[in-house]
Order: sequence, then structure tokens, then C-alpha cells
Amino acid sequence: MPLIFSSPDSISPCKDSPPSSSTSSRRVSKSSIPDFKNFTQLHDLSLFQNKVTGTIPELRTLTKLQHLHLYDNQLTGTIPDFSTLSQLLHLGLDGNQLTGTIPELSNLTHLHHL
Repeated sequence: MPLIFSSPDSISPCKDSPPSSSTSSRRVSKSSIPDFKNFTQLHDLSLFQNKVTGTIPELRTLTKLQHLHLYDNQLTGTIPDFSTLSQLLHLGLDGNQLTGTIPELSNLTHLHHL
């Protein structure tokens, strides 16, 4: 089921939507990215253009993730290691205040859009 961010402290399934392995919200009312490490079946994480702050959390356990769209937010810090996200097709991090070097991406053999 798609996930709906209904308040700053809650994430709940949307009961009126068909089953899915994605979460998308254009109006997240939370100031930082919640912990998604237990969402191991997640395929799409799209939190772009939400004024999200803080750092990118550990996503290493999301091995089925294909789309990670965090662009046009207010994220800071370094880009984490995405080497376990071998199914990743799209990675959008632009429009943030990320620093440091770009980590090794050679394991992301399916990556089409960076």
C-alpha cells in the first residue's frame, strides 16, 4: 500500500489505494526523513520538493529500492553509501546542500538516471 504522511510523527497505509511498494508525498509535514530501514520491500521513495532538512538516513536495508527521489529539499551532510541498493534505477539528490565526495557507485549497474 502507498504510505501517507498524515502527521509529523506518523506514517500510515492508505486503505483506499491498491497494494504497492512505494511511498510518495508532495506535502510531507515532517522536517526530516523518517527511518525507513524496516521497509525492506519498498521500491520507490519519493520525497522531493518538500523542504526536508537533516541528513540522508541509512537506507542500506532497502535492497529492492529502484527509485530514490530526494531532490530539491534542504538536506545536508554527506551522501551515504548506496552500494547495497543494487536495483536502483533513478537517484535524484540534486537541489540540496550535500557535501563531500560522491561515494562509489559501481555496484549500481542498473542506474539510468543520476
